[in-house]
Amino acid sequence: MFDALVRFLRSTIRNIVMLGVVVALAAWLTGPGRYAGLVRQLWTSGIAATRTTADRAGLRTGPVGPWVRRYRTWITWVLVAAAVLAYLFWTYPTAWVVVGLALALLFALAVVEFLAQDTDGAPGPADREPAAGGGPPGAPRSPGTR
Repeated sequence: MFDALVRFLRSTIRNIVMLGVVVALAAWLTGPGRYAGLVRQLWTSGIAATRTTADRAGLRTGPVGPWVRRYRTWITWVLVAAAVLAYLFWTYPTAWVVVGLALALLFALAVVEFLAQDTDGAPGPADREPAAGGGPPGAPRSPGTR
């Protein structure tokens, strides 16, 4: 009788823990940490290498590439909202559903990044990070900054 009563509680706790792990990992990856920056750099360079190979093979995005590049932020938020809504409206979400939705979101974000890159593979003006002094790239730094 006890197992019948706590079965749903155990399932809910597993789902919440898995969802917490996914959210914590996403927060860490978007943060300013050294290793998070390394992971983001590997992600970007891997997609850039794939894009370069696709360009050599003759794959062109046509008007889709500039459109995705322009609206990348909105597309990203729509994808995240779709993943959250899919989780909320899933009839019986399990920990594997959380993992599957996270992987599907990661794949969709990779496709957006692939489509949004410039044709030469270099990041666009919106992708460049500010210089260490906090100003625009190439801006003179104060004497105390390295």
